[in-house]
Amino acid sequence: GGVAAPVIRHSGAGNLTLQRLHITGGDAINAGGGVDALGTGFLRLQDVEFVANRGVGGGGVAAASGSPLQTKAVYLVGDVDFIDNSADAG
Repeated sequence: GGVAAPVIRHSGAGNLTLQRLHITGGDAINAGGGVDALGTGFLRLQDVEFVANRGVGGGGVAAASGSPLQTKAVYLVGDVDFIDNSADAG
């Protein structure tokens, strides 16, 4: 219940590593349901499972730099699984 939002929201220039997690049940109107990562810092996912998340901009993960002049690095390490996630785009 509550306001529609991703399970984890990360923004800015800092780097983020998520390791050995099961991320489920996220719902987001304008972002990724499981993780919404916006900014220049990299996103590293290691042994993470995304299950049954819903997002307009990405079911399991949405990652963007926020600027057309910069890229967003996303690293998938080990077993990263996406199961039964849904999105309108991405």
